[in-house]
Amino acid sequence: MSVSHGDTIVQNERKSKQFQQWWLPSGQPKAIIVISHGYGEHCGRYEATAAAFVAHNFAVYAMDQQGHGRSDGDRGVVHDYMNWVDDLEAYIQTIASKHKDVPMFLLGHSMGGAVALKLASQNPGCWKGVLLSAPMFQIGERIWSKPIQWLGQTILPSFVYDTLVARPWCYLLHLLDSAASMAFHHVQKQALRLVLTMASAATPVAKLDANELCRRKEVVEKYLNDPLVYSEALKMGTVYQLMDLTDHVHSRQVTAQMRCPIAIYHGTADTITPVTGSLNLCPMLASTEKYLKVYPGMRHEILNEDVAAVTSDMLRWMEAELAKC
Repeated sequence: MSVSHGDTIVQNERKSKQFQQWWLPSGQPKAIIVISHGYGEHCGRYEATAAAFVAHNFAVYAMDQQGHGRSDGDRGVVHDYMNWVDDLEAYIQTIASKHKDVPMFLLGHSMGGAVALKLASQNPGCWKGVLLSAPMFQIGERIWSKPIQWLGQTILPSFVYDTLVARPWCYLLHLLDSAASMAFHHVQKQALRLVLTMASAATPVAKLDANELCRRKEVVEKYLNDPLVYSEALKMGTVYQLMDLTDHVHSRQVTAQMRCPIAIYHGTADTITPVTGSLNLCPMLASTEKYLKVYPGMRHEILNEDVAAVTSDMLRWMEAELAKC
């Protein structure tokens, strides 16, 4: 099937330029898929995913969030996660006006998955279904521990901090089960509030290990060499926003309102947004149609680990939802 690709730059409500693009089948699409990308990346990284969906007569739309890809904003900085939610909602309204009465699916990855869940919970009736790839329902220890480490080493000599704080804390975390670990999240965020009173929100504190994204070396190399990817250290304020969003999607404001069909896909070897986050949050969602698929050994970017297998699973679920019409 031939693919029609296009892109544009629009101005959002904050007067910032926003890059948008789409991949369309030759005829009338059976459904629309809107992609919400993850932190640090851009929507162009989903070209292969879009092609797989368009081949089955789905239209795909995506946009670069503020500070990412070709859109305006401080590179890799999340000032307020609600900006992501609001910009995505505005884009979706534009898409819906062009495709009246065409079913719509929302696909979110990582932070974009948490954003997608938040958005879908605000208006569950407009979605045929929501698909989440390694959603950010829990943040890996290596990310949130860095600001805490910065605080500890600022207050205490490095040797004292390492001996009396870091090692015992690490040992304790390994003893805890996943539920108990999640209970520490609120404490971690409060500690971050303290850190932010002592350091600028722009202080670089945590850098992702690109090798944890995917087992395929060519994917990692392309990611590191992509000028549109932000692969530098996360800023203090950004880490706080990520944790705040993760907290929010666990609130009843989201879980009790999330009533549309939802499918979650996650790799067991994901250290960036651990699979325990999906395992714990999925039962909390009010939706009566919930599907969770776990991929043994896959890392964070499951769509780059095996795009054919994962998109096939997603297509199977969407086709089943469309058949219920």
